[in-house]
Amino acid sequence: MHADQSRTIADRMIVGFMMSKIQSLVEEIADIRWDNQLAHNQSAHGFTYMGKVYLSPGTPPKMASKLPLHESLHQRMETYLAAQLKLDSEKTKIRQCMQAVLRPCNTLQDARDNLPEHLVEKVYELIGYPRTREPMYALQGNDVGKKALDRMLFILDYHYIQKLFI
Repeated sequence: MHADQSRTIADRMIVGFMMSKIQSLVEEIADIRWDNQLAHNQSAHGFTYMGKVYLSPGTPPKMASKLPLHESLHQRMETYLAAQLKLDSEKTKIRQCMQAVLRPCNTLQDARDNLPEHLVEKVYELIGYPRTREPMYALQGNDVGKKALDRMLFILDYHYIQKLFI
C-alpha cells in the first residue's frame, strides 16, 4: 500500500470523526473576526494577532486589513488557538498511528481487514471490500502497532462520542 493511500485513509477518518470539532473551530474564528470588526467599528477582512494574519476565507492577502485583534478578544483567541493546537496534535497522532497500523498492508483489502469495522465505515474506498480475515490480523505479535491502534481508537472514539452530544 502506498503512503498516499495510508494518508488518504487517515484523512477520511479525521474528517469522519472530528468534523464537528473542526466545524466549531471554523465558526469560532469567524465569530472572532466579526467581533473584532465590531470592536474596532470598521469593516475588515481579517486581523493580526501575535504577528500572524487571520483572513476571511477567499480574501487575497494583499486586500486584507491589518487591524490588530482588539484587546477584549485576546483571551478568546488564546482559547481558540489552544483548541486548534490540540486538534492539530490529535490529527498528527492519528496519521502516525495509521502509518503504523497500515504498514504491513499491501492492498486495500489488507487495510480493510486490518482495521476494526467502525473505522472501515468512515473510509469509502474500503466499504466495498468484504472482510476476509479477523480484524487487526496483521498486528498479531506487533505490540507497537497494537498500542498505536489503541491510541488512535481512543482519540477517534472520544470525538465520535463528543459528536453525539453536539
